[in-house]
Amino acid sequence: MLASIGTLLLVGLVAGKIAGRFRFPAVTGYILGGILIGPSLLNLLPEFPFRQPIEGIALSLIAIAIGGELSLKNLQDLGPQIATITTTQLLGAFVLVLLTSRLLGASLQLCLLLAALATATAPAATIAVIREYRAKGTFTNTLLAVVALDDAGCLIVYSLASAFASVLTNGSRISLLTICEPIREILGSFLVGIIGGLILCQGLRYLRNDGEILTFGLALAILTSGLATTWNLSSLLATMTLGMVATNLSSASHHLFDLIQRIEPPIYVAFFVLAGMYLQLDVLPSIGALGIGYVLARILGKMSGAYLGASITKASDAVRNYLGLALIPQAGVAIGLSVVAVAQFPELKSTIMTVILASVVVSELIGPLGAKLALTKAGEIHSDAN
Repeated sequence: MLASIGTLLLVGLVAGKIAGRFRFPAVTGYILGGILIGPSLLNLLPEFPFRQPIEGIALSLIAIAIGGELSLKNLQDLGPQIATITTTQLLGAFVLVLLTSRLLGASLQLCLLLAALATATAPAATIAVIREYRAKGTFTNTLLAVVALDDAGCLIVYSLASAFASVLTNGSRISLLTICEPIREILGSFLVGIIGGLILCQGLRYLRNDGEILTFGLALAILTSGLATTWNLSSLLATMTLGMVATNLSSASHHLFDLIQRIEPPIYVAFFVLAGMYLQLDVLPSIGALGIGYVLARILGKMSGAYLGASITKASDAVRNYLGLALIPQAGVAIGLSVVAVAQFPELKSTIMTVILASVVVSELIGPLGAKLALTKAGEIHSDAN
C-alpha cells in the first residue's frame, strides 16, 4: 500500500520535471505519468485503495483555494462582468453542442443531455496551473470566479435539460420538484459552506500554532466536503463557500491559506497521476463523429461564449481574448452528472458515457496547456516561475 503511494509521487515528480523541460505545465506531466503506469499501458498499480480519499482531499483543497481568492472587493469590482461571462460561456457550450449533435443525427433527448453536460468545467487543472506559475491579477481573479460559479450554473442547466428530455422520452410533465431540485442543491451547498466558514473564522481566533491552524482548516474543509456529499449536495460549492466566507470575515484565514499552499504539491501530484491512471483511453477509438463534434463544439462554445460575455461587459482585452482557453478542462462534475443521466435514460448509456469519457481524456490533456497559454498571454505568469 505504502509502496504504491511512493510510486505514485515519484512518477508524478519525474513526469512533471520532464514536462517542465518541454515548457509544458507540470500537471500535464502528472497526467501523462499516470497514463504510463496505469491500466492503459504498463499497469504497474492495478489496485490502488487510497484513490477515493486522495481525490476527496485534493478537491477539498482546490475548492477552498478558489473560495479563498473570492474576496468581496474583487467580486464588487468584477461582479456584473463575472455573472455575464459565466452565463454566456455556459450558453455558448450548450447551444453549440446542441446544434452540432443535432446536425450529426442524434435524437433531441440525447442532444439536450450532451449539451447540458458540456457546460461543466473542472477547476482542478486550472488551479494547479495558477499555483505552479504563481499567477495573479485581474485575469486570474476573473477566471477563478467564473470557474467557481460554473458548477452552480451547470447544475441548473442540466436539471432543466433533463426535465425536457424526460418529457420527450416519456411524455410526462415537467414537475415543480424537478425544477426545484438544483435550487435545493445549490442553496443547501451554500448553507453548509457558510456554516463551516463561520465555524472556521471563530476557531482561528483562538489558534496561534501553525500546526493547529492547518489541522483545523483541513479538518473543516474535508468535513464540509464530506457532509455535502452525504447530503447529496455539491461538495465543490460547499467548500468554495467555506473558503469565501473565511477570506472575507477573518484576516487570520490568509495565514491558513498560505499554510495550505505549502502542503498542496504532493497531494496535487497524487491527484493528477491518479486522474491519468484512470483516464479510459480505450474509449477514444469508438468516439465517432458525434464524440468529435461534441469535443470541438464544447471548446468552441466555451471560448466564443466567454468572448461574447467579456465583450458585452467591456472587459479587458486579455479577458476577452484568452479566458475561454482556460475553461477547457472537464472532469468530475461532468462524469458525476453523466452517471445521473444514464440512470435516468438507460437507453442512452453507451453513447453518453463514451462521448463524455472521451471528452474528459482530451480536455484533461489539453486543458492545462490552454490554461498556461491564457495566463501567459494575459501577462499574469511571473517570469521567475517554473
